[in-house]
Amino acid sequence: MKNVPELRFNEFNDEWKEEMLGNILKYEQPNKYISQELNKKGNTPVLTANKSFILGYTNEANYIYTNLPAIIFDDFTTDNKYVNFPFKIRSGAIKILTHKKHNIKFVYYKMNLIKFKLGNEHKRYWISEFQYLKISSPSLPEQQKIVSFISAIDKKIELTDKKLEFLEKYKKGLMQKLLTGKIRFPGFNDEWKEEKLGNFIKIQGGYVFKNKLFKEKGIPIIRISNLSIDGKYTNINNLVYYDKIENDNNFIIKGNDLLIAMSGATAGKVSVYNKKNIAYLNQRVGLFKLIKFDKLDYNYMTQYAFSNFFNNQLKSLLATSAQPNISSKDIEKLKIKLSSLPEQQKIASFLSTIDKKIELVKLRLENLKRYKKGLLQKMFV
Repeated sequence: MKNVPELRFNEFNDEWKEEMLGNILKYEQPNKYISQELNKKGNTPVLTANKSFILGYTNEANYIYTNLPAIIFDDFTTDNKYVNFPFKIRSGAIKILTHKKHNIKFVYYKMNLIKFKLGNEHKRYWISEFQYLKISSPSLPEQQKIVSFISAIDKKIELTDKKLEFLEKYKKGLMQKLLTGKIRFPGFNDEWKEEKLGNFIKIQGGYVFKNKLFKEKGIPIIRISNLSIDGKYTNINNLVYYDKIENDNNFIIKGNDLLIAMSGATAGKVSVYNKKNIAYLNQRVGLFKLIKFDKLDYNYMTQYAFSNFFNNQLKSLLATSAQPNISSKDIEKLKIKLSSLPEQQKIASFLSTIDKKIELVKLRLENLKRYKKGLLQKMFV
């Protein structure tokens, strides 16, 4: 069986050759590092081996790496990044890989498909052993063709990511003004009031479900782990299920219900349950229940819960607690700024329209990343 990929450009038919990385890349273990002085406006980015990657910037003129492009490889985590700008190094866990005879970006794409065997969490890939890892690769023209094709998708991903960032910043800026009355829609001039949240809503605590009775099918339970850390909607990737419980009215979650984490590292995090099927409310998850429908619009409340004004109150509340816990009464004592009900509805509708655009861009971004991942798996051996 020939060593060729599943998906290939028509003009190429040669078999791919397996080679050791040491034969196709130059390796450098940095031995000169940046000093401790960093800033935000220096001429040269300073790279480190953790997730932040660009640690800061410097104006130091010595030890700048300019043999580009290069792959920055973290020998503790096996994370790698493609770099095509001059840089300096801050971490001894970094390897710098440049090309001998291969397209360096082709190797970068291939390395992202390698499943490194770390053995234990302290395993490091030293240069002496790293160079013996093997990859399969085609002729240089085919490498360049693959890189050009995948890079075009990377560009679409980058542009979509920037569009998402713009929309999120745009909405955040509008929220700060719309939810505090600093800008208003025409036709509304009623006075805004700051009220206690508990005058309009109650926070319902969750049910104490027994772990040993969790099931793989049934009614889903929304736990703290299901409240998204970096998004608006609940995460349903790790759901557990339960049989129907008696007198469950207080613990049922319906579509578009607003939830809040009441303990743990994510205490204060809010999420919206956006599924059609009902779910159950677990302990230490709070459910916002509206009690004055003529004074507060629930969609407005939901938008408000994601605002800086609300989030800053939660941070102040948590800062005064020895443990990351908040109670229903604590949340109900927080303040909310309100206009008339029609104006609340207008604001919520407008912000929801932006939310829909954000979700569409997020979906496009996810699809592009999934498409790229599928291509990488089929276009490489």
